[in-house]
Amino acid sequence: MFFSADIENLIWQTKGLSKKVHDLNVASSGRIYIWKNNLKSFIELPFTIKILGVGLGHELDRIPGSSKMWMGSHNDFLSLLIMLGFFGLIIYLLFYIVLFNDILKSRINNNIKSFYIGILVSVIIMNFVSNSYIVRFQMAQLFWLFFGIFYAIERFKYNNNI
Repeated sequence: MFFSADIENLIWQTKGLSKKVHDLNVASSGRIYIWKNNLKSFIELPFTIKILGVGLGHELDRIPGSSKMWMGSHNDFLSLLIMLGFFGLIIYLLFYIVLFNDILKSRINNNIKSFYIGILVSVIIMNFVSNSYIVRFQMAQLFWLFFGIFYAIERFKYNNNI
């Protein structure tokens, strides 16, 4: 199935090319090259910028101390690392750890727990392969809406605080 002509053109982006190349970088729209380039540029930054980042919204600006520009990362984790440094990325990852822990410790039905774990895992995967939840505010709104509903269910049903 993966090597049928239509699928091959879609995944390996071979349409219009005289030679078919099964290269993961090509299949990922150059993401591997972009990730390597941005990580290399980030590693070369001064220590303080590595800790605090280049600033929110400055991912596509000039790299500090260089005439080169950042490339759009297509990776929320890498974007956060560049913009907010190690400190910002750690805080973001802590949100996920807290959410995951709260889901596991909740007393809601196991089917609902599985649903929320599925949402969390799928968002983490999308964070890794795309700029889907940090840059795209609309997607983040839906994510936090779902988890707001989770906390409301937990609080309403089991804590009787409402």
